[in-house]
Amino acid sequence: PIQTRDGDGNVVLDLAPKQPLPTLARLILSIDPKSWEVRKAVIYDQFENTVTMRFTKMALNTGLPNSLFTFTPPKGVATVPLQ
Repeated sequence: PIQTRDGDGNVVLDLAPKQPLPTLARLILSIDPKSWEVRKAVIYDQFENTVTMRFTKMALNTGLPNSLFTFTPPKGVATVPLQ
């Protein structure tokens, strides 16, 4: 069975690139189900070595202007607002 939650109750996304790279063959993200903030990322390389990053004491919306960030969805992709 596919694990959809971790031991802390976070939503787990198990991601694989379309074309694996030597430094990235798999990425697992643990996401807080209430705030949708990434809490942990585990990166696997081609040799199954892992790098685990835990995100704590995050500062959100610290005054960066929205103009610094742009997103253009690929053609044919539907977007859904989170609010």
